[in-house]
Amino acid sequence: RYQQISSETATADTALVSAVQGNIEQSKKWSPTQKEKTVERYLSLSAQALEGEEKPEFMVWPETALPFYPAREPLMNRVRTFVRKNEIHLLTGSPYFTVSPENKKPVTYSNSALLLNQEGRLSARYNKQHLVPFGEYVPLRTYLWFIKPLVELIGDFTPGDSFEPLDADTIQAGVLICFESIFPDIARRETVKGANLLVNLTNDAWYGESSAPHHSWAMTVFRAVENRRSLVRSANTGISGFINPTGEIQKESPLFKAQAINARTPLLTVHTVFMHGGYRFGVLCLALIPFLLYLSVLKQQKTITTERSR
Repeated sequence: RYQQISSETATADTALVSAVQGNIEQSKKWSPTQKEKTVERYLSLSAQALEGEEKPEFMVWPETALPFYPAREPLMNRVRTFVRKNEIHLLTGSPYFTVSPENKKPVTYSNSALLLNQEGRLSARYNKQHLVPFGEYVPLRTYLWFIKPLVELIGDFTPGDSFEPLDADTIQAGVLICFESIFPDIARRETVKGANLLVNLTNDAWYGESSAPHHSWAMTVFRAVENRRSLVRSANTGISGFINPTGEIQKESPLFKAQAINARTPLLTVHTVFMHGGYRFGVLCLALIPFLLYLSVLKQQKTITTERSR
């Protein structure tokens, strides 16, 4: 199977993709006085990524790279202008809100990935589904009402529910935000829906110099292998990089370094057993254990009976 996937990867359509790593300190990330500097850094790094002989057609910024709600922020015009001028698709993390007066919650907030098309317009959005308890929402709110004031400043997001890939012409992006990359089912469902590239946007600055960023990066490899899709990861402070459909790391960045890395990324559309079977094989194996134990006992009893009859 490895040889087959390697062969298909070598002949597959490709796209030149850029992963931008801003390396914004967590202590400064949400400061109103720093948001302009943050945007300037991402635009500068993105411009560097476009300086080569080949220009990336798809660019990825990390989770909440835009530290503001784009609908109300004049700085968003600079981002749109950059995208339009360079005719690229930009996928960036950002908080987002939706106004729905007819709903019980007239305003809902989400941790989102926004796709800007080559005209600089918002063409698609993915809302994070697996939210962080007490960081992005309060579980059992009715019973833990006293905790709400402690997390209001962090966020009270509404989870998304769509597995549809984001359409960027040749790229159909299945998005994973933050630790969603450790959950197999989201990537699997997105791939079944037609994703030919998995994209992980994350901010691992919370973990500092611990081993957590390395663990998170290592677990992301499994999503590429399970679905036989290339995976690009853009992390605020690292590790950012590219993984091919066989699980091999094409490129990766060091931690705590502002940079942009480009890679020509294979776009496979093959189907895997895991894509369609999910966890059924594992459940089947568990279900067979009692039956196999029963057969083992019968065999042992038969052996004992045979020996006694001699």
